[in-house]
Amino acid sequence: MSLKDEIERALPLAFGISGPLATPLVRPGTVDRLIATAIERGVALFDTAPAYGDGEAERRLGCALTDQKDILISTKAGLSSAGLRQRMRDFSPDGIERSIDKSMGRLGRPIDLLWLHGAAPEELTDTLLTRLDGRVRDGSVRYLGLAGRGAELEQGFERGPFSAVMLPVHAGLAGNAPARVKAFRTAGAITFAIEIMTPSHGQRRGLSTGALWRIGRRAMRPTPPSSKPPALAPAEALQWALRDGGADIAVITTTRRDRLHSNIAMVQAMADSH
Repeated sequence: MSLKDEIERALPLAFGISGPLATPLVRPGTVDRLIATAIERGVALFDTAPAYGDGEAERRLGCALTDQKDILISTKAGLSSAGLRQRMRDFSPDGIERSIDKSMGRLGRPIDLLWLHGAAPEELTDTLLTRLDGRVRDGSVRYLGLAGRGAELEQGFERGPFSAVMLPVHAGLAGNAPARVKAFRTAGAITFAIEIMTPSHGQRRGLSTGALWRIGRRAMRPTPPSSKPPALAPAEALQWALRDGGADIAVITTTRRDRLHSNIAMVQAMADSH
C-alpha cells in the first residue's frame, strides 16, 4: 500500500501536536484528551516534530498513542530547538539519523512519514538520500516528505524519493498556493497544508492559550511585514485550504476541544458531500 492509498482512506485532516501543546502552558492530560477526541471523531494522522518543545511534543504524542498502532504519525528532522529563540539546524547524514533515532525513542515506534524540515537543495546530498533510503528499507521510516515554504520544495522534490510535501496554503497567498499545490499533485505528491488559519486570526474572539502562545512567539521571533490577507472565519479558512487551495490534507492544531470538534465536523461534511 502506498502513502496515497493510506491517505485516501482517512479523513483529510491531520492534528498537529505543536505550539503550546508542547509546553507547560497546556497540561499533558489536556493533550491526551484532545488526541483521544480527534481519534474518536475519525482523525487518523498526527503531525509533530522534535523542534516543538525540545522533543516534548513527540513524547506527549507517543504516550497518548501507545495502543493506537493503526494511527499514522509524521514527524520531522533537520531542525531542533531549545526555547523560542534557540533553533539548531543539522541536515548532515549523521545528524538526520540521530534525529530519527531520538524521535523513534520519544514516540515509542517507527515513523510513518518523516519530513525534512526546511532542507535547502544543497543539503539533500547523495549520501543523505542514500541513508534515508536505508532507513526506509530497515523499517525505521515508511515514507519521506519535504516541509518548507520556498522554491526548495520544488527543487528537492525533483531529485529525492519523496512522497509528500508540506507547505503553507491559505487565502492570503492569492493564486500562488493553488497553483503550487496543483503542480505538486500532478507530479504525484501528497500535499499537506499548513498555516491555513492565517487569514482567520483577526476573526477570532478572545485569547485562547494558543493565541497567547502565538503572540509570544511573534514577539520573540518577529517576521517581516506582509500584505494583509483576506479575513476569513476559521471554518472558512479550513474549507478554503481543502477546496480552493486543493490540498490533500489540512494540518490543524488547537488547545480547545470545541474548536477541534467544529473543525472535524466541517471536514467530515465536506468529505460526505463528495
